[in-house]
Amino acid sequence: MKSKTLIIFLIILMSVVIFLLTMFLVSYLNGNINFKNGVFKMGHKSTNIVYDKKFNFEDIRDISIKQEAGDIIIKQSPDNYIQVVIYGNNDDDFNVNVANNDLDIKFQNKFRFNFFGFNQRLNDIIVYVPASYLNRITVKNNYGKCTIADLENATIDVDCDCGNVEVGKIKNANIKCDLRKYRSK
Repeated sequence: MKSKTLIIFLIILMSVVIFLLTMFLVSYLNGNINFKNGVFKMGHKSTNIVYDKKFNFEDIRDISIKQEAGDIIIKQSPDNYIQVVIYGNNDDDFNVNVANNDLDIKFQNKFRFNFFGFNQRLNDIIVYVPASYLNRITVKNNYGKCTIADLENATIDVDCDCGNVEVGKIKNANIKCDLRKYRSK
């Protein structure tokens, strides 16, 4: 009697393992899983630019960026403009708004079937800011890396749930990173 129960348990266990391995293989073949530099990563990065606009440096006081999944990269601008570049799949997944001299960037993926992280879409937001920027930059990222260039005079607030935070030379920074690590130059 015990051997019948054990055999049924092993058949069920093997079925679950085969199902998970099949899901892994299908996701790998679809490009949702990759092994770059020996690191296992899930999700599909978009290379499609859905938004690219420059704003006058004098017209923007504070910058707020909020995203669910993807990297947020803040780089130094070569000119006196603040430029926002968003990578994604749909034009209706994000909202860029300037009100009261505040630049507000929100990226929220619409609901798509997502099974244990499979079919996860990762979207990048790149913001180019002049080195002489003096005001506040607020970043809220649920999943993804946050990289901030040398903006010594800016005030940086970063709230990252899961992902690495890399910060250049900044005098005034408040960084909260729940899972992963924080690195400063």
